[in-house]
Amino acid sequence: MKTNPVYVLSPLCACLLLAGCETTSFQAAPVAADVCDRALIGTWDSIGDKREDNGEVELRIDDQCNLLFIEHEKNGSKQGAATLLHVGHDRGDGFLWVDGAWVASRFDMKRTVPAGDIFLVDYRIKNDRLTLHAPNDKAIAHRIIDGKINGEVRRVDGDLDNRILAPADPAMLHQPWFFDAEKAELRRRASGATHG
Repeated sequence: MKTNPVYVLSPLCACLLLAGCETTSFQAAPVAADVCDRALIGTWDSIGDKREDNGEVELRIDDQCNLLFIEHEKNGSKQGAATLLHVGHDRGDGFLWVDGAWVASRFDMKRTVPAGDIFLVDYRIKNDRLTLHAPNDKAIAHRIIDGKINGEVRRVDGDLDNRILAPADPAMLHQPWFFDAEKAELRRRASGATHG
């Protein structure tokens, strides 16, 4: 079962769509930022579990790596302010992250995100498909509680809220448990094509 990109990208968790929301933020990015990956530039439409669900989420990424996140719903489209999409690489793997304050504002999160925190996903592009994996919040919470990751775990109104403290060892990003097996997939929109 594919996960809708809105779940992965808005912390980078769609609290607005979920009864509960589990998140993992980083006090600082665990890898250095690179220049924008040219392969990301363009418009990406989500691939749903059913054909009629395709295109529920649209990502527009410009050549400066500004991200516009648009949700297409039956009663219209919802978009907010654009944000800078940061790109980093480590050991051949790619990671994307956005500012936590933007996520909190854009997705009406009820809890406060500490200033400077970021939300991160891993990404891969192959054959005009963008695949995203969000952190595995439960596995990360267990490792924070066990003292294997330097961080904090809070439960707020039944929601799990992890925060990985800086400096974070980028080696953790390569552990098989770190990212959720569920994925969000998006397809690059053909040049000149429109939504729908």
